[in-house]
Amino acid sequence: MKVTVWTFPLFEPAARELVSTLQRLGYRAALIRNRIGVHFAKVRDEKTRAQAGIWGWYDVPSTPGSLLDSLSCRSIRPRHLNSNPSFFCDRRVDAHMARALKIQAADPEAAVGLWRAIERGLVDLAPWVPLFTPQGADLVSKRVGNYQYNPVWRILLDQLWVR
Repeated sequence: MKVTVWTFPLFEPAARELVSTLQRLGYRAALIRNRIGVHFAKVRDEKTRAQAGIWGWYDVPSTPGSLLDSLSCRSIRPRHLNSNPSFFCDRRVDAHMARALKIQAADPEAAVGLWRAIERGLVDLAPWVPLFTPQGADLVSKRVGNYQYNPVWRILLDQLWVR
């Protein structure tokens, strides 16, 4: 099977590795490079029929609500970069998310298991295949106290003290 991977300069090394892996698995894989300014619009354009487009987010809190913005039928909006880049739409998944939101409003703890099940189901359906997960680490010495981490702002420098 022929597979075309679309990328832009920042992620080209990872995309090349993906193409190489696909070729070793027997796929006829090729790479299309775009300038960053046009990449997302081209991958989202239904006319290009992009099969695999490099898409990513950094420092985005991974909350259940982020699934609604990225993997629900209502998130498919043409020419809207913050919508559903995979064009994934499953009405059953949407119904499960709506139920989890309703329960979460009344009992957040009870909704945790529902969101977990929804996430597992989405992993099985594979509308996205993660290429890599960016991580970071903050290194501090023994002299640093009151280290605090925020998922959006990362290390809270104004909260640190140094002995």
